[in-house]
Amino acid sequence: MDTTYDNLDIRNPNVVDPGHADPDKLLAEYQQLVNTVNDTREKPKRELQEALER
Repeated sequence: MDTTYDNLDIRNPNVVDPGHADPDKLLAEYQQLVNTVNDTREKPKRELQEALER
């Protein structure tokens, strides 16, 4: 029985380690994503409200 791949604790050597990025840059990207999600959530609410007001 081949046990070469039995140890799942070994990291995949084919994956590129992204390393650590600049915290300010990560925070800005996160805030942009949060804003996008909030806009996406609010859009159907606004459209429904407009439709109900007609």
